[in-house]
Amino acid sequence: MAIRDELTGTYPRRHFMEVAARELSRATRYEPPIAMLFLDAYHFKDINDTYGHFVGDRALCTLAEACQKQLRDVDIFGRIGGEEVALDLRETTEEEAMAVAERLRESIDEATFTLDEVSRKNPVLDDEPDAAPRTYHIHLTISIGVAVTDASLISLEEFMLRADRALYRAKELGRNKVVLG
Repeated sequence: MAIRDELTGTYPRRHFMEVAARELSRATRYEPPIAMLFLDAYHFKDINDTYGHFVGDRALCTLAEACQKQLRDVDIFGRIGGEEVALDLRETTEEEAMAVAERLRESIDEATFTLDEVSRKNPVLDDEPDAAPRTYHIHLTISIGVAVTDASLISLEEFMLRADRALYRAKELGRNKVVLG
């Protein structure tokens, strides 16, 4: 099993789940709070459909890099499916988790993914081989669902479900939101 997702450099789902389960067990025993954040990028399918999967992959890598810059070395970062990623933040209170989530949301919202140098390497975009390289500006937005451990939490699945429900609620409220579950 690969320890890192080949595309993004994050933990793949299975390894993320194993490490997050250990962290939750430690938090249950010693009571430092941990937070789970689920992030989902909007209109990712449109990027893939419009520019091709090559560009979609580059956008996903850009998203992962932006997230990595906001995290501590002890935090766990995993790709859990498609464009959905999860973060497990050690020893993080509710207030701290919301602050991290808001910083992540803002950093992605403020960034524009500029694609020019790779457009010539992408057969989907390279329909005119002699044309000047094109530049594409792609703006990503994300919503984030946040959950923080408490005394009633009994399993990793429940913890992840709380974060997932908060993410779903963030999507219901509109794009580019952070919601605590």
